[in-house]
Amino acid sequence: MTDFSNIQLSFEEIPRAEKINYLPLDNKYLYVLLTNVFIFFIVIVAILVYLWTIIDKSWFTNNFQWFLLGVLLIFVINFAYLFKAFGYKGYAFRQRDISYKTGWLWRSVTTVPFNRVQHCEVSQGIFDRYFKLAKLKIYTAGGSSSDVVVPGLELDQATELKDFILEKIKEDE
Repeated sequence: MTDFSNIQLSFEEIPRAEKINYLPLDNKYLYVLLTNVFIFFIVIVAILVYLWTIIDKSWFTNNFQWFLLGVLLIFVINFAYLFKAFGYKGYAFRQRDISYKTGWLWRSVTTVPFNRVQHCEVSQGIFDRYFKLAKLKIYTAGGSSSDVVVPGLELDQATELKDFILEKIKEDE
């Protein structure tokens, strides 16, 4: 029979998540985010213009500039938020886990131990391919969606990190 111990730690002895040195996402990922917002803005403006041309209601025609101003205001706020929030995103690989942080107003840190990872994959969207970026998706047991998604990685880097995680999974088996 082995001796079991479970020593209580004081608050000062608990490792701090804020002491993790997070790596920033690739700056090109900011262009991906901004491109998505810009395309969404163009689609909304196109819908407004289309509605303005086909609807013959005076209230819509008289208030079209307010609709457009509202959409423009939302666009500018979203653009500014993306610039500000981008600096708060980061990831860290440690000996036993991966952490991803995000958020300027609503902060979030997700940490997944490697021994809980079921599988991982590298994916690219249209703009990711254009900017030669990829997302690393890490899945744990019990869910159909990924638990951690690290966007804004160079494709080669994402593939290497995926291989690293798969190797860690094999070591734990």
